Amino acid sequence: MVRPLLVALLQVRIYLQDKADLAFSLLLPIAIFALMYGAFGGQTLFHGTAHIVNQDQGGTYSTLFIERLEEVDSLDVKLHSASKADSKLDRADLLMVLYIP
Repeated sequence: MVRPLLVALLQVRIYLQDKADLAFSLLLPIAIFALMYGAFGGQTLFHGTAHIVNQDQGGTYSTLFIERLEEVDSLDVKLHSASKADSKLDRADLLMVLYIP
């Protein structure tokens, strides 16, 4: 029981003696936080668009699923036909489309 504690104490000593490693491990999270805060302007809210092809018109679960998605404030739902979605995907106007079979 004492041996693992001695090994842990030795590792902590080695860690504290390496000033570069210590500074890097303390300053890197602060730098990443500052970069993320600057990149997103301090906004924590996400707003996106869900592009959906509903091939199950009138289906209970597909209708319920789309209604639930529309209730999310930070999400816009746009319905597309299969051909329109395929052409937009081919032209790279859309990156991803959710198909409901």
